[in-house]
Amino acid sequence: MNAQSMCKDDAVPTLGHGGMRSITLLGEPRDVHIARAFVGRRLVEHGVDTDHLDCLTVVSELVTNSVVHGRGPIVVDVDVRGAEVVLSVSDTHPSVPLQRTAADDDETGRGLAIIDALTVEWGVSLGGGGKTTYARMPVHSRRGITTRSET
Repeated sequence: MNAQSMCKDDAVPTLGHGGMRSITLLGEPRDVHIARAFVGRRLVEHGVDTDHLDCLTVVSELVTNSVVHGRGPIVVDVDVRGAEVVLSVSDTHPSVPLQRTAADDDETGRGLAIIDALTVEWGVSLGGGGKTTYARMPVHSRRGITTRSET
């Protein structure tokens, strides 16, 4: 089975408990795009306003970290809990990501700072031969549940 068909087969969303949905990816650079599309669809399904770019930025950074510094497969979970969303990305590498200060001319090293700035809380848990990095953030609702400035 080639990587393209394997990714197509593996990248099938699964329904979790409540508002949680998951997708399993190979751990390739293109997975960032797939994860963004997956999270975007889940947010729209749950009535989140289409202005959910912060969530898409955060999942992009989480998946990028797993692709660059971790090992596949990567599991992306999105859990919409009323006025907040919890994004988590699991990979099979046990190293804990460390936030650092990037120099002005560095091309990398800003991902965790971006996640920290856009979320209420983020963290890492180890287990099962790998790690899960999660981020919790408020979301806008088409029904007016909350806004980032209200939290």
